[in-house]
Amino acid sequence: MSGANDDAVPNEGVKEETETCEGCRSQKCQDLEKDINRRLYNSKRRPGADGYHGQFPRRAEQICGASGPGTEGWQRHDDILKQQSGELKRLEQAYRDAGCEGHPEENINWDDMEWAQSDSFAPSPSEWLGPNNAQCQTAKELIRQNRGREAARLVDSFPRPAGPAIF
Repeated sequence: MSGANDDAVPNEGVKEETETCEGCRSQKCQDLEKDINRRLYNSKRRPGADGYHGQFPRRAEQICGASGPGTEGWQRHDDILKQQSGELKRLEQAYRDAGCEGHPEENINWDDMEWAQSDSFAPSPSEWLGPNNAQCQTAKELIRQNRGREAARLVDSFPRPAGPAIF
């Protein structure tokens, strides 16, 4: 049986599933972005959280926490921030090795990534505000809302008392 489309090429104009579109991000890149953002911003205090506390909420909680400089709690936070920084460096390298960087759909704040990996990211003793600081209550609420980046930026904007910190 012959018809008007006998000369038509089967599946013309339809991409095969094995083709990849140029410029599309792979699932691996998307998964790496998700993991990087989780390690930067995730709050273990939000409802339904998975228990992982990212760099930004951890920094804010260290500044506003009850365990001030010189305590085991302060040192534990400091050690974890440094460990997580190493994890971020490893993930960034995996992201670059996979060829993910530079796509327009990219979903990573590279300024945040660079700061979170820097030696100055862990708060210094002079940055500690403590749990009774009224402004820290706002930061704690932001962390519960999974807005750790905002919480860290907020506590970094708080004025500090002049002179050496008293512990």
